[in-house]
Amino acid sequence: MHERIDLEAHSYALLTGHRAKKAAVIFVHGFWGCPEKTWVEFQTLIDSVQETMPWWTKYDAFFYAYKSQGQIGPGSASLLEFVANVYPRTKWRELGADAGIPSREYSNLILVGHSEGGVLIRKAILRQAQLHTSRKPALVAKRIREDGVLGAYVRLFAPAYWGALLSGYKGLLLRTPIIGDLVQPLLQTSAAYKQLQATSPLLNDLRNRTVELATQYPKVRGFRALNLFGGDDDIVSSDSLSTDPPAQYERGHSHRSICKPTRRYLRPLTFVRHDD
Repeated sequence: MHERIDLEAHSYALLTGHRAKKAAVIFVHGFWGCPEKTWVEFQTLIDSVQETMPWWTKYDAFFYAYKSQGQIGPGSASLLEFVANVYPRTKWRELGADAGIPSREYSNLILVGHSEGGVLIRKAILRQAQLHTSRKPALVAKRIREDGVLGAYVRLFAPAYWGALLSGYKGLLLRTPIIGDLVQPLLQTSAAYKQLQATSPLLNDLRNRTVELATQYPKVRGFRALNLFGGDDDIVSSDSLSTDPPAQYERGHSHRSICKPTRRYLRPLTFVRHDD
């Protein structure tokens, strides 16, 4: 069974009681999402499916919260700080938890994002790689290959790195009861919304740099992601990068439902699993 530990700024962790801890799984929600509702039923199903999916007994799950309306760059930097406080060894004081909780060490890292969360993860990985470029040229390749964060398994649900469709996030929110006319002015003041448009220079740079690094370092896992989209997604363009494995699609699921497991829809629980 997993025990909940509340962290700073509405983030939280679910810690397994299993002694042989194998991986830290960090979940990153999307635009106007939250670490509770975006991933609803992950929190309970990881314990109820242990007989058929025993790997969940060896995973600690961290649900990261952030202000998704802000710029992608600072958001990715904050995410990277959170990752550094979780992996490879937890720093509970920095995470806003009781410093008396025994620290945990992990041999694997799994980064899981939904929508804008996928953009933040890929941007954070590029930022981590960039930390090594100031070193001597002879050391850059070695450091990148040995970097634990860059060796993470990346699992993305409906990532938004191709940008929003014409209906986009505005279309989704405008169809939400009650919110309606209030959405337009809010979106116009959101830096993230502007940066998540299909023509965004930031997204174009993110895609190009990721493909370039994935080509240069084909064995570094963090530059390649598994991507799962809903067959009925009308919010983001649904495809992977050329250096990723082919995108996967789930019929009957939308942009919002693709990342929410149920007892009849267990695909998210298996999709998040790492490959070892």
